[in-house]
Amino acid sequence: MKKKSGIDICEANKDKLVIWLKEGKSYFWMAKAIGLGERNFAVVSKWFISYGVFKKEELKNGTCNGQY
Repeated sequence: MKKKSGIDICEANKDKLVIWLKEGKSYFWMAKAIGLGERNFAVVSKWFISYGVFKKEELKNGTCNGQY
């Protein structure tokens, strides 16, 4: 069985990640909460960028053009 990649884990937890992003949690905190390693927290940021969220402030202010 193939081990899931960081992107796969983020995709499986996308609802939680969006809620936590709106609450202002750090990418490091989110990565730890969904079971990613300490050294792989950047994949959370890359996952958000792939969906069009470039900065946390954009989502809080409602100026994001992505899905969320």
